[in-house]
Amino acid sequence: MLIFTHIPKTGGTTVITNFLTGTRAVHQIHIPGNYKEEEVHSFLTGARRSPNSDWPPVSFEVPCSDIVKLISFLHSPGISKIKLIQGHLPYGVHHYIDGPSYYFTVIREPVARVWSLYTNVMRSKNHYLYDIWRDQYDWNLMEILKDHPPEICNDQFRMLLGTSYVHFTNFDLKKIPDIINNYSYITTTDKIAQIGSKFGYLFKWHNLKLQRSFNVSQYKESVVKSTKLTQMIIDYNRYDIALYNYVVEKGIVFNMRRGEPFNV
Repeated sequence: MLIFTHIPKTGGTTVITNFLTGTRAVHQIHIPGNYKEEEVHSFLTGARRSPNSDWPPVSFEVPCSDIVKLISFLHSPGISKIKLIQGHLPYGVHHYIDGPSYYFTVIREPVARVWSLYTNVMRSKNHYLYDIWRDQYDWNLMEILKDHPPEICNDQFRMLLGTSYVHFTNFDLKKIPDIINNYSYITTTDKIAQIGSKFGYLFKWHNLKLQRSFNVSQYKESVVKSTKLTQMIIDYNRYDIALYNYVVEKGIVFNMRRGEPFNV
């Protein structure tokens, strides 16, 4: 089973559109090797965090209704025809799947990702955070950060670790190599175009080329004029930054261990 951990605002829509579930009409081209619709299960979750701070982020540790539905589906006869599971779901799906699992994901430079998500919420009135950030914070990103919303505070680290924790310690930094080793493939947003050639054989892709990028706003340092705000984003995403720097240092993480991690 292939499992795509789609972290918001890291280029996941580009991956899905170009490689996983066929092309959009704008491409006017069929990419050989893409999965048929009935072979892909998309995990569709609602709000990943409640306005109530006591409700933790989505995880398999504290299953929300969407996770419960997914677990039920993973135990159903229909799972036999599924080759790929994708969505804003944390690490942990393999515990409910018989047979080998291959995780892959894309991560993004954390300051750019936070700014991209923040501006995306401001533009999207139907986003579950829109009313909260408008009414409670008047779009003041510094004040938003102070409440540690998981969406913009170490969310990449959290999703790849598969935890509902909001606060981490220095001890958690030691987990980064193990987190990375749980994934068969991790790349960064700026290297998405290489997925087809570098990871393609596992997907039975051949000679794939990225057709178009979708839904990744371009971040420019000049947009964030406040040095204090930039530093605050860094301070509230130090685990994401450590994770990102580790992957960049390693290059594209390509860890094909033929099915690990096994269900343990």
